[in-house]
Amino acid sequence: MNAEELQRYIHANLPLTKAMGVTVQELAETHIRLGAPLLPNLNHKKTAFGGSLESLATVTAWSTLHVDLCRQGLRAELVIRHCEMSFLHPIDCDFSARAEFPAAEDRARFRKMYDRRGMGSFTMACQVEAAGQISARFVGQFVAVKVP
Repeated sequence: MNAEELQRYIHANLPLTKAMGVTVQELAETHIRLGAPLLPNLNHKKTAFGGSLESLATVTAWSTLHVDLCRQGLRAELVIRHCEMSFLHPIDCDFSARAEFPAAEDRARFRKMYDRRGMGSFTMACQVEAAGQISARFVGQFVAVKVP
């Protein structure tokens, strides 16, 4: 899956991302970065709406896992179970979120559980960046359930 395919996939399956103006900025071997413009994500203070920041972080972490599962040839329904978000600085410009692909040991642990029970979980971290600084941090737990 390349960046264009991922962007089409998330816009088709997560319609909010289209309204937010989410774009795939990077799909690298080690990470994914999604971006969003400020204008459709404004709050009443003319800064980025916290819900938009959390949505972008969630979609970035979810997309990273989705691509990782695709690369492994696994078919699974991927959902978020729990998340925590810390807002560090207000954002008054376009912003992005970045998540790293799971480490080899996390992938092996997941695969063992997935093969044995038909489901597994990942904890993913993601950071939201704007104007060269980290403006928010996200940690979420995702569950992947095997699709026959």
